[in-house]
Formats: sequence, structure tokens, C-alpha cells
Amino acid sequence: MIDPRLQKFPGFRAAMSVLMLLSLVQALAILGQSYGLTESLVRLWQLRSLDALPVPVAVFAGSFVLRQLCEVGKQRVGTRFADRTIAELRPRVQRAIFAAGPSSMARRGTGATVTMLIDGLDQTKTYIQTVLPKMMDMSIIPVAVLIVGWSQSWLSGLVLLCALPLLIFFMAILGIAARDKSDRQYEQFRMLNNRFVDTILGLPTLKMLGVSQAYEREVYTVSERFRRRTMAVIGVAMTSTFALDFFTTLSIAIVAVFLGNNLIGGAIALFPALFALILAPEYFLPIRQFGNDYHATLNGKNALNDIMTLIETPAPPRDETTAWDGWTPSR
Repeated sequence: MIDPRLQKFPGFRAAMSVLMLLSLVQALAILGQSYGLTESLVRLWQLRSLDALPVPVAVFAGSFVLRQLCEVGKQRVGTRFADRTIAELRPRVQRAIFAAGPSSMARRGTGATVTMLIDGLDQTKTYIQTVLPKMMDMSIIPVAVLIVGWSQSWLSGLVLLCALPLLIFFMAILGIAARDKSDRQYEQFRMLNNRFVDTILGLPTLKMLGVSQAYEREVYTVSERFRRRTMAVIGVAMTSTFALDFFTTLSIAIVAVFLGNNLIGGAIALFPALFALILAPEYFLPIRQFGNDYHATLNGKNALNDIMTLIETPAPPRDETTAWDGWTPSR
């Protein structure tokens, strides 16, 4: 999920610590928001006067504002760390390209190298600033929501706990399939860039030799193959999103049925039943958001892997045996 090589960059632990703190505060805000909403609805159901509503409404509003502020804070922390990381990576990539020499760049391809320097770094930035906050949310918020939900209704907590492994299992299976397809698509993308840039650079020569039409068909064939692979990746991503939404909706529906039956039978009061039901969607929300953003950042993860592979590749040895006495004045 998170490339372990990101841990080597300065500021990673500080950024993750701040993100963990903000996610914890956001989890408390979610609980306060759900409590305020539940208390307001219960008091309205009990036909209480309007004087009984300001306190729970204020709790709901304050928790809602705090939740949004935490979300903004996490985005800023992730963006700041991503900017610092890209600022450090850019000169390292440029030095690695110059150190590798023209022969290594010829094997990689001009188009792939240019794309890595321009689009690859931007995609890596998107990957870093998106995945880190979502990973922290998925690790903290569901646990806090599950503990509080279990304290209100052990049956709903049991349903949520049993649904989580099934949800993660399908997300992992579809995520692996999407990752494999995205890896092949990224390689096809590099090939398309190489063909396109080489064709553009050699277009005058191709016209002079009368073979420009053949290269036009070749570029079209490569781009069409890339289009089909892209549609395949999108298909897997949509399947994953459908699976997440389906199992999430099914789990919440099961919780609602159990709570409704217990409420009708008098086994549970209105407040804990409604509180547990309102918390159920918040339990799955971080997992769904991570699943959706995971597919959107696969290109960034592949770009980061490509960049780090280039940086970590040893530069070819220099030939120090060439004797050269320097420039001499012309005669």
C-alpha cells in the first residue's frame, strides 16, 4: 500500500505522527457528531420542547466543524510532505539521468524519461498526499467507531466486526488484480511515449524516406492497445467500488434489521439503537475512501517505483584510461 522507501525521506515520521493525531481527533469528532445528532432526534421523538435542543445541536455543529478542520489539516500535512519529497527527488532524478549517460537513456527511451521527469513526479506527489492520510484514517477511525458502537449494541458491533474481514478480503483480491493490470498499463504507457517522441523527432527523416504512413499506423496500434488496457484497469476499479458499496450497504442493512427487531421487542432503548445505526456508515467510510483513492493513485505508485529504481541503479563506471592533454591552439 505505502512504498516502504518513503520512510527514508526526511519528515516522514513527523508527518505520520501529525496525521495520526489528526485522525484520532477526527474520530472523536465523528463520535461527537453522531452523539449530537442522535440526542437531537431522540429528544424530538420524545416530544421535548425546543429548549432541549440547543445543547445537542451545538455538539453536532461543533463536532462537524472540528471534523472538517481535521480533514483540511491532514490534506495540508500530506501536501507539505509530498512537496518536500518531490523537491528532493527532482534533482536526484536529474543527476541519475546525467550519470547514467546516453546509452542507458537510449535503452529506457526518450519519451519514457521525459514523461517520468514531468508527469511521473506529479503523479508521485498525488500518490503521497492522498494515500498517507487515507491509510491513517483507515487504521484509527474504524477502531474507535467499533469500540463505541459495540458499547451501545454488541450485536451491531459483532456484525460490523464480521463484515470487516470480508470487505478487506475482496478489496485485497480486486486491488491485486488492479495493481497487476496497472503495472502492465504503465509499461504500455512508457512504450507509447517512446514511440510517439521518437516518431516526432524523426518525422522529417521519415517523410523524406516515404515511410511516415507506416509509423502513423504503428503509433495508432500502440495507442489503441494502451486504450484497451486502460479500460481494463477502469473495469477492475469499478468492480472493486461496486463490491465495497455492496458489502457496506448489506452490512448496514443487517445492522438496521437487528436493531429494529430488538427495538420493537424492547430489548434495546431508542438512543443506543439509533446511535449504533448512525455510527455504522462512519465505520466503513474510511475503508471505502481508501479503496476508491487506491485505484486513482496506482499510476503514482508505479511512477515512484520507476523513479526510485532509476535513482538506486548504479551509474556505469567511467573510462579513466583515455589520455587527453587538453585543448591546443590551432595552427
